[in-house]
Amino acid sequence: QYFGIARLVFGGGLHVRKDLIAEKGLKMPKVYDPDVIEVAKKTQDPSKDLWGFGQTLNRSDDGNGFLQNILWDWGGGTWDKEGKPALATSYLKENTAALQFAVDTIQKHKIQPPGVMGWTDVHNNEAFMAGKLVMTNNGASLYYAMGAKKHPLFDKTQVILTPGGPAGSFVASNPYNWGLFKASKYAELTDDLVRWVEDEKHFEEYMKACSGQAGPVYKLRAEHPYWKTDPNFQGMLQNILRGVWIGYPGPSTPAAIEVQAQYILCDMAGRVVTAGLSIDAALKEAHKRVEDIVRIRSRS
Repeated sequence: QYFGIARLVFGGGLHVRKDLIAEKGLKMPKVYDPDVIEVAKKTQDPSKDLWGFGQTLNRSDDGNGFLQNILWDWGGGTWDKEGKPALATSYLKENTAALQFAVDTIQKHKIQPPGVMGWTDVHNNEAFMAGKLVMTNNGASLYYAMGAKKHPLFDKTQVILTPGGPAGSFVASNPYNWGLFKASKYAELTDDLVRWVEDEKHFEEYMKACSGQAGPVYKLRAEHPYWKTDPNFQGMLQNILRGVWIGYPGPSTPAAIEVQAQYILCDMAGRVVTAGLSIDAALKEAHKRVEDIVRIRSRS
């Protein structure tokens, strides 16, 4: 048997240069289309290597998370309510529109930096801190890093709710848990360690040092006054509270996790942007890969 002990949920949101937004007299975006597109176009200046939006679709956790959220935002998804593959079947129309939007941020609207399809998880952080991005989705680690380094853009950054789409605003939850091994030579010590660290007083110390990275998995922690000490924490907290699981709207399954681990959604987008496949062909290709995973796992 395996037992998981809930630890935390990694917070995050859309990191925005609020100073640049204010200069143009704009409002913070609430949805991707048209808000993010319009804000990006009105604030970017490619001649100065300043880009409105930095969001890779490449193989990475950032790419995975963005694409999964976008599919949900447009009313689609990788899985249906019964947990069956849905990329090119029951949600084909919705997924087509969602994938088209993601690709358009690069090819049509040109609000993303050159080479963004070669980015991994670290590149948007570096670009934002270098003053080359107006907006980027990221975990609270970016906000934490800027604060820890006393970065000049720290006070010019606002973290807001991840934008949504026609069907709503969805965010894949990013939870962490403790795993204890019975066969460990020091099994009893690991039990004691978890009890000590998860004590509310000790967790509070840890939470306060993390700048939004140690999000609540228990109601009491979500109500802690800490989350009101910084306006940017509210966006992070609300993202956590509305998070959904991998596999949504169906069950969370090993197959759903494997689809994420194989970066099938990222590959799907990459096949359009870099290989020139049509949206329809890329969705059908990715759908088959998902079906293959389900079929292979059903044998075991």
